[in-house]
Amino acid sequence: MRYPQVLASSVSLAFLTMLVTFSFYGRLRFQPTRFLLALGLPALTFAAIAFGALRLETLLNVKKAVPYWSFTLPASISEGVQATVYRSASGVPQIDRSQGARETTFERIQRTGTLRVGYNSAAFPFSYFNERDELVGFDIAMAYELARSLDVKLWFIPFAWGDLRAGLGAGRFDIAMSGVYLASDVNNTSLRIRTLDPSEPYYRSNIVLMVPSQNAEKFRSRTDIGAIRNLRVATFSSPEMKGVVRNLLPLAKIVSVNNYYDLQRFEDFDAALWTEAQAVALVRTRKGITTVRAADFGTPFLFTYLMPGNSPEFLRYVNYWLKLEETGKFAQQMIDHWIQGQPLPDNKPRWSVIRDVLHWVK
Repeated sequence: MRYPQVLASSVSLAFLTMLVTFSFYGRLRFQPTRFLLALGLPALTFAAIAFGALRLETLLNVKKAVPYWSFTLPASISEGVQATVYRSASGVPQIDRSQGARETTFERIQRTGTLRVGYNSAAFPFSYFNERDELVGFDIAMAYELARSLDVKLWFIPFAWGDLRAGLGAGRFDIAMSGVYLASDVNNTSLRIRTLDPSEPYYRSNIVLMVPSQNAEKFRSRTDIGAIRNLRVATFSSPEMKGVVRNLLPLAKIVSVNNYYDLQRFEDFDAALWTEAQAVALVRTRKGITTVRAADFGTPFLFTYLMPGNSPEFLRYVNYWLKLEETGKFAQQMIDHWIQGQPLPDNKPRWSVIRDVLHWVK
């Protein structure tokens, strides 16, 4: 930008020199009409070009791809936290349980100096493996922040959706941070709330369907969807998600899937049900697939962190920690990045002679 600015400065200086010279010799005459035309025509031209470009983008329905699979956890998030990612639950070391039932979850975390976080890699973009085979996502970043606040090590332990409640109840991990949601109109979710301790919701999202773009018009309302014969709806193999499908679309056939990463071929199902936050993010990485939020399609899901039922102290700590995160910038930056697909802000201070040359300050 330096050289165009120099050129503009030179032209403006030459213009002022000529203006003063012509004015001194009485050769300068002000003509309002020509003056307004000289200002107005370029402005109208630039406005027309900008408006045409916006209209063209709308007509062509240009969808900007978001490189979610290349997203990584910056060092500013992971530094200072010793983390281990386990790919199989069978490889996780046993935690000393000598204190038995007398010890709460929070007491065990403090005694062992380890926070065990349950994750499911299909919970895109809250928890997934990127192209470098690194565990990343919104909830993964928040897990690092929670471990840092507790000043403990971090273990990531995998779980299957159908085994989530059993895994927490058996104490295989201390907290589930992996796109876990609650839906108040599903009986299975009520059971989950009664047997486990959910944190205060930290995000909410509507329910949507992912469908081939050419079939989107068929899914505009719940009535239209219900009229589709032999409708097959894909969902995760968990009681909660199957309950949502049965409640919203009782005539649909439920197709259980482990993940939604292979959505290019709608062969075994016609639509896939998910939360809007997750579906929109995934569709940004796929061509020919659209998210549809049908009218009258249920209440929003509330995202939460789940803990075992015997963890009142840990639950209070997590809720207090979430409130503190709401007042800061970190959580919102993570939402903007992992869920909305925006680049992470550059939090590095500007280059400074005092800092970068003389090293007088850090």
